Amino acid sequence: MGDLNSGFWLGLAAAIPLSIVANLLTPKIQQWLSERSEKKSAKRVAELRVEYERIENLTKNPIVLHTYLLQQILFIVFFTSFAIAISGIFFFIGSALADGLFASIGNGNRNRRGCRNFKNLHQLYS
Repeated sequence: MGDLNSGFWLGLAAAIPLSIVANLLTPKIQQWLSERSEKKSAKRVAELRVEYERIENLTKNPIVLHTYLLQQILFIVFFTSFAIAISGIFFFIGSALADGLFASIGNGNRNRRGCRNFKNLHQLYS
């Protein structure tokens, strides 16, 4: 017990003030967390009330509901068509590059069959 080093005494000297500060700050931190939680729940309640009013309006007016559903369906169809068109373009470019149709772009030796232009296409598929 006689060979306690200075690290022990330094740790003991730092631990006591830190525990006092922690005990003094705990109520303020709890209060801050409580206020933050109350604000978030009040905001969430307001959002839910707005959503409830919107849903209630849709159930009272079937024409508005049908219009909303039609808008959502058209939105989905539009973006799905757009994604299909873009993927089709990439598929065409990828297959054209793999078949050697655009041999002047990039490395023309990708196709091992030797198709480097449109004249050699019949050899590729025969």
